Amino acid sequence: WHVLYTKQKSQKAKKFHDGILRLITSGHQRRK
Repeated sequence: WHVLYTKQKSQKAKKFHDGILRLITSGHQRRK
């Protein structure tokens, strides 16, 4: 089950990273 656990962790990390990127891009668009 260790492999499954690491896979879920990486998926969560990717979603977290995408969320931050969206926040940054949306913030830049608002400043324009």
